[in-house]
Amino acid sequence: MGNQIQAQTEKVTNYHKKGKRARSFNEGDLVWLHLTNERFPYLRKSKLSPRGDGPFQIIKKINDNAYQLDLPTNYGVHSTFNISDLSPFVGSVDDDEH
Repeated sequence: MGNQIQAQTEKVTNYHKKGKRARSFNEGDLVWLHLTNERFPYLRKSKLSPRGDGPFQIIKKINDNAYQLDLPTNYGVHSTFNISDLSPFVGSVDDDEH
């Protein structure tokens, strides 16, 4: 009976993981920060406002799900974010400054 439960648990786990990639960042990587209304209400005043900001450098990897970013002080929020709020920055910093 224990093998049946374990097999069913693995089946359900694999079903829910299907199509999802494990993301991970390292210290020094550049990432985009997703601006949510709850955390950044003054930056997301309308639905036409940008949904992300960055690139920001990762200062410290706390664990696989939490990262500390090098944020400017005018953001007024804690600099630790969940991986769901981050996406990898592709390109160079010079391309963004036009």
